[in-house]
Amino acid sequence: MKIFHNISEVSKMLDEPQHVLRYWEGKHPRFISPTKRPGGRRFYRQRDIANLRIVQRFVREWFMGHKGINKILNEQRNQT
Repeated sequence: MKIFHNISEVSKMLDEPQHVLRYWEGKHPRFISPTKRPGGRRFYRQRDIANLRIVQRFVREWFMGHKGINKILNEQRNQT
């Protein structure tokens, strides 16, 4: 299992365009924080991908806004 995945790989995994992943990253920086290498390349860890999947489900299936998503993710983080 790879430790890091680039944005192209994650885009294919989630079937989402790369610009959407960057947008979600900007809206949820506490939960999606890929490692950035020189030249601006992003490398996502498994927890980043898991959090992207959560955001994807909230947005695509439950039509939830990003403020509500952050509230839920904050509550989940505080419980652990």
